[in-house]
Amino acid sequence: MKVNNNKQVKEIDKIIAYNLKRIRKASELTQDKLGEKISVDGVYIAQIEGCRIGMGKDTMLKICNALKVRPYEFYIEVSTPILRDEDEKKILHEYRELQKFKISEEIGRYIKYRITEAKADKGGAEAIEKKGTAGEWKSIHVESLNEVDSLKSALDGYRPFPEHVVKQLKDYYRIGLTYSSNAIEGNTLTESETKVVIEDGITIGGKSLREHYEAIGHAKAYDHIYSLLDKPVSEDNILFLHKLFFEQIDSENAGSYRKKNVIITGTDYLPPDYQKVPELMKKHIENINKDVKGNHPLEQASDLHAEFESIHPFTDGNGRIGRLLLSIFTIKKGYCPVIIPPIKRAEYIAAMQKSNKGDLNTLRALVMGVVYEEMKSLKRLVESLGR
Repeated sequence: MKVNNNKQVKEIDKIIAYNLKRIRKASELTQDKLGEKISVDGVYIAQIEGCRIGMGKDTMLKICNALKVRPYEFYIEVSTPILRDEDEKKILHEYRELQKFKISEEIGRYIKYRITEAKADKGGAEAIEKKGTAGEWKSIHVESLNEVDSLKSALDGYRPFPEHVVKQLKDYYRIGLTYSSNAIEGNTLTESETKVVIEDGITIGGKSLREHYEAIGHAKAYDHIYSLLDKPVSEDNILFLHKLFFEQIDSENAGSYRKKNVIITGTDYLPPDYQKVPELMKKHIENINKDVKGNHPLEQASDLHAEFESIHPFTDGNGRIGRLLLSIFTIKKGYCPVIIPPIKRAEYIAAMQKSNKGDLNTLRALVMGVVYEEMKSLKRLVESLGR
């Protein structure tokens, strides 16, 4: 148990407590349920949230693993007011203050990345290069990719996975990917409700018929992706994925490109004219099936996802089909499916909006982060199931 006497540390613990409560509620967990996940009593979680005790490093790491978040997210309110100020010296001063209390290096990475963003907003990429921060961030980015690849190498040592492990992993990701991808789009089914709908065919009281169809359709499309892993992705493959997902919702448009222009609510980005979609998708599919020299597979996967979403080829379902294609690409390259937790919805949407304006790094960092966390979970699962 960590007891704090220093005034600033206590202020930081208030932020940690606030964010723990926020993240826990977004994950639809009670204090007792979160306690179960990390093998402590719910009272212990309540004490942290009530600022009666501090959160130790070991507890933080356990909670991060349980909720699939990064450590810096517990400090986000400490960082954000300073990061809104474009004065780099103030940002770095706060970073040094935080370092005095040996706060996670994740904050350092996050702050340095936000400095890069602030410079980009202020003076463009050229200013970043002149001041050297882009190179510093690139170094951090490469280090993080190396950490992901280290996990991949460890997992490769277990391949080929036994048949019973493969089956259980497919079932595990079927629920997780369906729930998270639908939740990002506003579906209110919980993860446990999604499981009941998909596996037991039971309807959930108070939930719309469309929400049920979205769960069932996504699960069907997910099941189909495993037949696409040993061959190039084709236009017919993408259209069929959309048909599987959308046919119970809108049979007329399921499996077809949009035949009208659309807008994306909440953004000023306008997708291309519908008449350009077939040609743009043809080029996109060519990009999917070629390796880009000099780019890490996760960078390429993220860039392809941004490209697909910018085309917005369907009347509806673009996000879910796009995220399935993202996972097809990462699985082919030996990584896990990309599960973006609902708690990261705002971060994901913001990253997509930035990608539409030419900033691909924000989405790259997000994809890299969620894959890193999921690869850690996958390694634990494989080790547990293989015993």
